[in-house]
Amino acid sequence: MQYSTVLSSTPVASAHCQAEELLRQGRYEDALQCFQQAAAELQAVALADNYVQQAVCLIHLERPQAALQMSDRAIALEAGHPQAWLFRAVALNRLGQFQASYKAYDRALGQRSRAAQSLRSVVKKRLVTLKSFLHGRLRGHVSLPRLN
Repeated sequence: MQYSTVLSSTPVASAHCQAEELLRQGRYEDALQCFQQAAAELQAVALADNYVQQAVCLIHLERPQAALQMSDRAIALEAGHPQAWLFRAVALNRLGQFQASYKAYDRALGQRSRAAQSLRSVVKKRLVTLKSFLHGRLRGHVSLPRLN
């Protein structure tokens, strides 16, 4: 379920919109307070995103320890949340915990990496089929390959 879908059906929608606008304006302290107020009424799906947004504010406010805690809260609710892992990595980096930061960056990219590996496998199979077709065509065979 998308965060905006959950929000649009709750009374905290306007508070969330206000918080996002404050974040865009660079008013991080005000945005953080709005996100914190909205968090009290959000469902778990939206709450993880809210925690990530709070982490972003805290990073901009140069409070990496608090940002790390917010990222960890989001991860506790939704372990595969790539943005939570990304901002966890940023917070760890700002705290000078570079090895842990690298691991968190890897986790953030993990979902994309698995999808990329799957796509590479499909493309490789199709290239082998196409290469076989072209090789056969050079020998005078004209049958079209199946790309499934």
